[in-house]
Amino acid sequence: MFVQEEKIFAAKVLRLRICALDGAEWLEEVAEDTAIERLKERCLKHCVPGSLEDPKSVTHHKLIHAASEKVLNDTKTVSEENIQDRVFQAVAALMEMGFDEKEVVDALRVNNNQQNAACEWLLGERKPTPEDLDKGIDPASPLFQAILENPVVQLGLTNPKTLLAFEDMLENPLNSTQWMNDPETGPVMLQISRIFQTLNRT
Repeated sequence: MFVQEEKIFAAKVLRLRICALDGAEWLEEVAEDTAIERLKERCLKHCVPGSLEDPKSVTHHKLIHAASEKVLNDTKTVSEENIQDRVFQAVAALMEMGFDEKEVVDALRVNNNQQNAACEWLLGERKPTPEDLDKGIDPASPLFQAILENPVVQLGLTNPKTLLAFEDMLENPLNSTQWMNDPETGPVMLQISRIFQTLNRT
């Protein structure tokens, strides 16, 4: 299989649709021992007409590669700035209401950076507390035992993608829908949700 750097480059190629229609098939044709530079060269040769020996063509290929890298970096930066701006605006708005900064940060943390929910939390009973979030489920509880004893969950926990999904959902709770719809991680998430709801009803 590809080494990590080659996988990252291949993913960028497909994501940017540089190798539009037959990108996946092209990636399968690439030999396992292909170096990253050779992979980039093949991609550019595959995507853009012209010979790599032609100096104009080589410059053109380099410009395309540089442009694609810039698009990826700019998109990530803009996305991060938008999230930070929204959180900063929410903190400022809640502090204008007279709440302490630490309380506001806790409220936003508990409510996944949702300003309205954080405001309701600050005005209400303040449950769950930030400390409750850090504790998680008690390992001795029936809920924890039921989740770990479930065969679907046991099988899913052997897949590294499941761990990635859980970590991503902790950092970005809004991504949970994406992981629920994923064919590999979805069944595990659904099973945990069913167990949780069943035990909470009893």
